[in-house]
Amino acid sequence: MLSMVAGNAKVNSCSNCSSTMHLSSFCPQLQNIGTNKVANTANYSKSSNFAVKDVDRYGRKRVTHNETELCNNFNDRRFKCLELNIDYPDLTKLRRLKAILNGVKRTYKTKPKPRYTITFDILKKVCLWLHQDSSYENVLLETMCTVAFFGFLRCGEFTVDSCGNFDPAFNLCISDITILSDSIHLKLKISKTDPFRQGVTIKLFETGTEICPYRICCLYMNNRFQRNPSPETPLFVDLSGTAVTRAKFLSLFKHALDSLGIGSTYYSGHSFRIGAATTAGSVQVEDHLIKVMGRWSSDAYCRYIKNFRV
Repeated sequence: MLSMVAGNAKVNSCSNCSSTMHLSSFCPQLQNIGTNKVANTANYSKSSNFAVKDVDRYGRKRVTHNETELCNNFNDRRFKCLELNIDYPDLTKLRRLKAILNGVKRTYKTKPKPRYTITFDILKKVCLWLHQDSSYENVLLETMCTVAFFGFLRCGEFTVDSCGNFDPAFNLCISDITILSDSIHLKLKISKTDPFRQGVTIKLFETGTEICPYRICCLYMNNRFQRNPSPETPLFVDLSGTAVTRAKFLSLFKHALDSLGIGSTYYSGHSFRIGAATTAGSVQVEDHLIKVMGRWSSDAYCRYIKNFRV
């Protein structure tokens, strides 16, 4: 099958019986010639050790060879090989051909879905919109967005996959945040570039502006401490006390974008991280500093800052 179809190519098939042996206009089911078609192909069995036995439920010729039924999707190729007494090629032995086919696949691969970045200007609009209501949910969302942006965080580093999937050994807890006089220290116990789980401390400083990670974190933690949480409880929880999932966070954030008239289709949890790198690059922060702040182990960050280098 690999030798018949290029990467992402669509096989033409009959819309009536799903057969790949004919087009819809020549379907035996429409022309009521299914029996005759099988009879015409029965002659193959006289000259070789394969035979056509009846049809399958889609009206396609059912072919057997040495009492083994062949795949109906590409029987025409197997027919020819068997008729000429030629072994059907084994792609596992044709390494060069397989490499060529893999190259064809990459040529015809679909374009990746674009991912928009959350720049500082967009973050500011979202935060100012959230300031209209001082509800707990708005404070929670602003805190998560601001921490994700200024901390260059991946979405999985401050959310959980599902409500029951919280593990204090891996996910952020109340005990992982330390509030100092002018900064916040956030300890990540695990991350993508920390395979040995040594942990890393993210430092968020006071900016003195409207969008300040230190100010909003202090406000959020004051709300949390009013409920007397234990050190092992999740850092970011909703009104029910459940750890915020990735889906919940993205739902709240995209609602804010839509309310501002900003299309949320191409924004994702990774938009904060690449947006932070984009913003840092636009203000001429040195490349090596961006790499350190984002905890990149490769040069992937260069894709987000190259447009700002002269």
